[in-house]
Amino acid sequence: MNSEETPLTIAVSAESFPYQYKSEQGNPNGLLIDLWKEWSKVNNRKVEFKLLKWQPSLDAVKDGTADIHAGMAMTEERKSDFIFGPKIVNVTTHLYLHQSLANKNKIEQLAPYQIGIVKGSAHKGKLDGVGVKFSYKEFLSRSDLLNAAIKGEILVFAGMEGFLRKREREENVTSLYPLESRLVISEVNLHPVVRANNVKLLQKIKNGFNRIPNTRIEQLQQHWLGNESRASGISIALVKDNNPYSDIGADGLPHGMLVDMWRSWGQKVGKDVNFIFFDAPDGREALQNGQVEIALSNTSSDELPESLMHSWRLFNVKHRFFAYKKPLKKMQDINNLSVGVLSTSNYLEIIKRQFPKITITEFNSIQEMIQSSENNEIRGFIAPAAWAQHQLLKLKVWADFFQEPNIEYVDAVHSLIQEKNIGLNYSIIDGFNKIGHKELSALENKWILNSSDRVFFETETTLPLSSEQFDYLNKLSPLKFGYLNSWAPMEFTNKSGLFSGVNSEVVDLIEKQLKLNIEPISFDDWQSLYSALEKGHIDFAGSMASTETRQDSILFSQPYWPSFWALVSSIEHAGLFRLDQLAELRVAVVEGYDLPNRIMLIEPNIKLILVPDSQSGVNAVANDDADIFIDNLMTLSHLLNESKHYDLNLSMLPELGTQQSHLGFNHKLKYLIPMVDSVLRQVTQEEKQLFYKRWTPKAITNNNHKYRNWLIYVSIAFAISAISFFIYWLSNKRLQAEVTRRQKIEQQIQYMNSHDNLTGLLNRRLLDDRLTSAVLTHSREQTRFAVMFISLDNFKLVNDTRGYNSGDELLIGCANAIAGTIRRSDTLARFGGDEFVIILNRAQEFDAVCQVAENALAAIARVVEAKVPEINVSASIGIAFYPMDADSPIELLKQADKLMQLTKGNDENSYMTS
Repeated sequence: MNSEETPLTIAVSAESFPYQYKSEQGNPNGLLIDLWKEWSKVNNRKVEFKLLKWQPSLDAVKDGTADIHAGMAMTEERKSDFIFGPKIVNVTTHLYLHQSLANKNKIEQLAPYQIGIVKGSAHKGKLDGVGVKFSYKEFLSRSDLLNAAIKGEILVFAGMEGFLRKREREENVTSLYPLESRLVISEVNLHPVVRANNVKLLQKIKNGFNRIPNTRIEQLQQHWLGNESRASGISIALVKDNNPYSDIGADGLPHGMLVDMWRSWGQKVGKDVNFIFFDAPDGREALQNGQVEIALSNTSSDELPESLMHSWRLFNVKHRFFAYKKPLKKMQDINNLSVGVLSTSNYLEIIKRQFPKITITEFNSIQEMIQSSENNEIRGFIAPAAWAQHQLLKLKVWADFFQEPNIEYVDAVHSLIQEKNIGLNYSIIDGFNKIGHKELSALENKWILNSSDRVFFETETTLPLSSEQFDYLNKLSPLKFGYLNSWAPMEFTNKSGLFSGVNSEVVDLIEKQLKLNIEPISFDDWQSLYSALEKGHIDFAGSMASTETRQDSILFSQPYWPSFWALVSSIEHAGLFRLDQLAELRVAVVEGYDLPNRIMLIEPNIKLILVPDSQSGVNAVANDDADIFIDNLMTLSHLLNESKHYDLNLSMLPELGTQQSHLGFNHKLKYLIPMVDSVLRQVTQEEKQLFYKRWTPKAITNNNHKYRNWLIYVSIAFAISAISFFIYWLSNKRLQAEVTRRQKIEQQIQYMNSHDNLTGLLNRRLLDDRLTSAVLTHSREQTRFAVMFISLDNFKLVNDTRGYNSGDELLIGCANAIAGTIRRSDTLARFGGDEFVIILNRAQEFDAVCQVAENALAAIARVVEAKVPEINVSASIGIAFYPMDADSPIELLKQADKLMQLTKGNDENSYMTS
């Protein structure tokens, strides 16, 4: 290093992981840091790093306390203070949308929402260039921004593509702001930056980066970002002929449990995956040679080459003993036998310790072990149970082998990567953390036939609890859960005196999965409930906001339910939806909520009124004791539906964002919270939607019809003359007639949008909804259903020879005939032209499905004979089964269509299944 020159001081952001950040040891770290270290090395010039928050890191270069900024995006605003060096890193910036905004797919649709940004970041300049006038909420650091996002203070925030270092923070953010919903702002280049007048230093920087080989820069990017090294995406080495885990199907495409797991992982992290099949030993070699980024391993870390490392334990595989011709009378009988074992197994020493007299012969394949068993050279073999069963069925020797359930060994399957690829390691870990336990269970149930071979379960026994945690749960006394007795639909006491509402479902899940005894305790108001929790009179409560003041006395779970804020007002204040419109108005809020401070910060001129509960707030507005009452949307919707306050109006308050509900615990239960979080993480979005539908009434969007009825009664009561009453009655009658006419038109439009104009059957749009619903329903119930794709062959001849009217009559007749062959619970739709689709729900029996196909063909033949006997019109049917043929709506239709196409050309009615 050149000792004559003073070190260059480089300002570094402490929170822009993985580009520049502060490590757990307090040191600067990240891709940009490594690039600058490489710059220092090749240019023989010392550098020192100065860790700062984002805005202070910019200010340090401005005021001269730092010579260089490690890397920032170029904006017009910054050009006045800085000059920019060459591009050193390219990153993608996104808008991350709250799950409630999943239907927003264009940046322009976000204009009504505040966008969270870090003060001094380039996001504001990039968004201003979109041509939409956005409002922003600035935060001093990325941590402050993410905390606000988790609490629901903002619904949209801007950020660079990357990972979060803390796993808990990553889970909280990505569960609320799904990666698949984010919108791209722009591709951004990061440049080294110096003060505007320091051209000489900038030239040195530029020359220095030119000396770094491109191959070295690519290595560092691969190390930190895990970038795909090929256009097809991340390549994963799998073993062929490894059913049910991985294989190439009859259609030439990869399938199996591992294929589905990695595809799900790719969706969670936004990466394309590509599968390459090898013989068992060759995958690791392909990883070392750089042919793939990921391979699989069942060996211990100690046995791996130094260049490779385990990344994520995917699952455990159960290995069992398969006895040839006759089962063992008792487990210890294996001790004196000769047994085959795969040479790659990790449990050979365990077997020898357990059965010291056993004779073990190692083999390279299961086919060798089966052959040796048939030659009476060994008594049987130990192998992965699910895989061995598939192999025995494939070779048609299943009946010759007996599985011994008491002789079981477990091997772990890990993902394997190159040790230098730290970015891919982060990506793998984060992606699999985002896959819910129930999703893994559903994948396993699809592929692993024998339930005893499965390792993921949906029941309470599958929570990853240690023996210490089990002991802790067993020693817990019955817990008391506090709830409000009149805060429907979140929590309330029903007419039978029982704890009910959304929170009752959440508590029930915790009680069942952790095998706890929980006693609900009701309270009349929020303040007394909160006081009881602080004093330890109850153990925990629901629907609590996690605030800094509360965190001193209460511990919080992860968020489990978003609550949207809304306001109730009288008709004279209808149309209010921003806090600045509430200045000088009397605004009621429930005492004890974390809402008054937030409201007063935004609009200090509000006249605040505290009420004990939500019903009191609605009554205050109805009795003119308050102009506005603010509470969560679900509660207000329920109260207005149940009450007779027809003259009140309900409006959303998007400015306040959402409040994330947590469970609040007394400090004595701090060891219970991680286990409760494990339960909450298993609740899928579909289950939350079911809770919502079960307990939430239809939202009140317009009370004008009720208000009009009230006006009628008042007019009648205070009518001055028969003439005034007659005039009012006549005008209202016309209004009612107009409303009825419009309702009929709306119903007709809705029907036309979802049904085929000719046959009256469901159209393709509604078919897609029904098919998606069928997949979700049968996935939860673990049952099968069938999709039939029906096509009329030679139908074009009818239109060509007899005209379109005859063609239409034939289609209508066939539609009616097919409808008569299915159940009311099934679905029949016109797919288009001469094609129909049937969804046969809960089709457990194969023969029953075939019978429906035969009935449909016979019914079509009768219609053809009656309508166009001189034309040879036949029908072809393809039948696909969920989940054996496909597990998504699109793939099911494709498979059924493919099978239907294979039956065409026979000039006779026929059907085909897989």
